[in-house]
Amino acid sequence: MGKRAQNDAEKIARIKDAARNLISQKGYEDVTIRDICAIADVTIASFYRKYHSKDELLLELIKEQNYYFRSETDKIREISDARMQLERFVEIYCDYWQMQGYDLARTVNKLYLNNPGGLYLTYDLTPPQILIDIFQNGQDNSFFRKDLLAAKMARTVSIILKGYCFDWSKNSGMFDFKSTVTSEMKIILKAFYLL
Repeated sequence: MGKRAQNDAEKIARIKDAARNLISQKGYEDVTIRDICAIADVTIASFYRKYHSKDELLLELIKEQNYYFRSETDKIREISDARMQLERFVEIYCDYWQMQGYDLARTVNKLYLNNPGGLYLTYDLTPPQILIDIFQNGQDNSFFRKDLLAAKMARTVSIILKGYCFDWSKNSGMFDFKSTVTSEMKIILKAFYLL
C-alpha cells in the first residue's frame, strides 16, 4: 500500500472511530459531520471524499457490525439440536443490537420509516439464510412442525425480533433487551416445535 493510500485508510479509520464514539455519547441525531471531523482530526473535504453524507457513514458502520453477526451465526451450524440453534440465534441477535446500542437501532428504524425506498433498503432486510437453514434442518430432523415452510417461520421470527428491537429503541433502552427478548422468545418459539 502506497503512502497516500495508507494515509487515506488511517483517515477513514479515525472518521469511523470518531463517529462510533460520538454516536454513543450524543446520539446519532445530535452528531454533525463537523463534530466527527474535529474528533478525527480530518478536514470536512476528507470526509466528503469518502462519504456523501452522515447516513452513508452510518450504513458503513452497520455493515462492519454485520461481520460480527455473520461470523457468530456461522458457528450455530456446530450445534446439533435445531431448537438450541434457534435459541442461540436469538442470543446473537440480542448481543448484536446491544453492541449497536438503542440509539443506533432507533436511527436505523427512523431511516427506514422516513424513507422506505431509500438508503435503508441497501441494508439486507431478509431473514438471514442461517435462520431459514435452522428451520429446514429442524423440520428434516423432526424438531419443528412441517405444516409451515421454513422460510415462513424464519420470516416470522425475524419480524418478531425486529419488533422487539423497535420497541427497545423507541423506549430508549428502558428494558434489558437481551434478558427480555431471550426469555420471551423461548415461549414464542415453542409454537414452531413439534410436541
